Amino acid sequence: MPAYDSELSDPPIPVAIVELTHLANMKKVGGIRMMIDTGADITIVPHAALSELGVEESDVASAGFGLSGFGGGGEDAKLVLLKLHLIGKTFTGNYAVADLPYGIVGRDVLNLPRIVFDGPRQIWEEVKR
Repeated sequence: MPAYDSELSDPPIPVAIVELTHLANMKKVGGIRMMIDTGADITIVPHAALSELGVEESDVASAGFGLSGFGGGGEDAKLVLLKLHLIGKTFTGNYAVADLPYGIVGRDVLNLPRIVFDGPRQIWEEVKR
């Protein structure tokens, strides 16, 4: 079962290790660490993964909106079309890119499967319908 991580956050936060696929060249990169954030509207992939995927600058588009966190501030969002492989499922979408050491799985993906978070046991899992 996927677990929580106390190195990224205190209190611990649920994390997933995902695989990304770049649709233009079908190159895959696994082992991408992503925080599971039910408060995030969108999914954000770490910028470092783009070079591993062979993403060209022409593959990245301006989103027309900014990214900001709880503390405010922000930057213009950039989007890239990718497949995200998580819990045995594939989610295709235009995901934001940020210069972070980890990614964030937001509600654009999390609202699709049924996921239960068990904070006391520090695990999360998909619940089959």
